[in-house]
Amino acid sequence: MAKIRPGDRDKAGDEELALRFVNTLAWRNAKSPEERLPDAEALLDWLAGAQGIEPQALSRLRKRGERRKAEAEAVYHQALELREALSRLFLARGQKLSPSSKDLHILNRILGASRPRIAAVPSATKGAASAWRLAPSEGEENEILAPIAWSAAELLTGPRGMRVRQCEDERGCGAVFLDQSRLNNRRWCSMGDCGNRAKARRHYLRKKQASGRKDPR
Repeated sequence: MAKIRPGDRDKAGDEELALRFVNTLAWRNAKSPEERLPDAEALLDWLAGAQGIEPQALSRLRKRGERRKAEAEAVYHQALELREALSRLFLARGQKLSPSSKDLHILNRILGASRPRIAAVPSATKGAASAWRLAPSEGEENEILAPIAWSAAELLTGPRGMRVRQCEDERGCGAVFLDQSRLNNRRWCSMGDCGNRAKARRHYLRKKQASGRKDPR
C-alpha cells in the first residue's frame, strides 16, 4: 500500500489540493513514472494525509468500500481518470491553450454528480487560499473526488490558473506547481530538490567546459 512519504508533504507545502493530487503520479515525464495511488485504499490514505477528508467521513467511506468493493474500484478508476484530465487542463491553462472538451467533461461530471457537504477550511499559512475538505454526508459514491474537483475548478477559473507550471527537471520530474514568484519565472517544483540538482549540473558542465578550453601544454 502506498503511504504518504515524509518528504512528499514537505515538498508539497501548502500547494492546492488539486495540484498535489496530480502529483501523485510522480516522475510523470520520466520513462517509468511512479504510481503513488496503486489502489482504492491508497486513495483514501492520500486524501487523509492531504487533509482533504474529515476523519468521520474517512471512517464511513472505508467501511462502505469494504462492503462494496466493486463500487470502490470504480471510484478509484474515476479518480485516476480525473487526475490525468486535470494534469492536461492545468498545463493548457498555464500555456494559454484551449482545453480539451473531453477533459472538461470529466471534471464537470464529477462536479455535477457529487453532492456532499463541502467545508472551506482556512489555511494555516498566512495569505494562502482556503482548503476544500469533505465533510460527512450520504452523497454519491464518487463524493470522495468532490474536494479535488472543487479545488481544481477554483484554480482553473481564476487568474492563478495562468501561473500553473510543470517542473523542468531534466530527469522527468514533471510535477505541477503554482508559480508565485515575483517575476513569474519559476522553473522547478522545489529549489531544494530539482532546482539544486539543475544548478549543480550547470556548475559541473561549466567547469568541464572551462577545463576543456585550457591549453594542454
